[in-house]
Amino acid sequence: MDTVTHWRDSGIATDKQMQFIAREAFKTRLKEGWSPAYEFLGYSSEAPVDVSPLRLERTQIPVGDTLVFTVDLTAAESLPVHVTYVITSTTPRGGRREKVYHLSRATTTSGQLLSLVKVHRMRTTATTTVTPGLHSVAIQVNGTRYPGAEFRVI
Repeated sequence: MDTVTHWRDSGIATDKQMQFIAREAFKTRLKEGWSPAYEFLGYSSEAPVDVSPLRLERTQIPVGDTLVFTVDLTAAESLPVHVTYVITSTTPRGGRREKVYHLSRATTTSGQLLSLVKVHRMRTTATTTVTPGLHSVAIQVNGTRYPGAEFRVI
């Protein structure tokens, strides 16, 4: 944090460059919901945002098929939001693990609905093995996690 703050304050990079550098430097911290990282990037960790319950297209998803979900955000004022989603799954050995994915960086408009839809493929990759069983997906807005919805991979 000290190094990135020093770089920002010294003016050695443009605002756009600094945003990129900070997002990369804080990538893991943003996934963890660390509020100083969000505050540094201009996102209030205590933003007055209302988040609707997640709506899943299906709750039974075959391996290799897609998870489709929708969530709506509303705020009483215009403010920037950094939205991620967290999939909690069962590992091949029976443990639980979380994987955080980027969903959107946007600005809410006072009193208007910001509707976000995501199609996520539930497939095994080089870094992730999809194991059949109970999973869940939750939304994280500016580092604050909201209740999720469960689904089963078959």
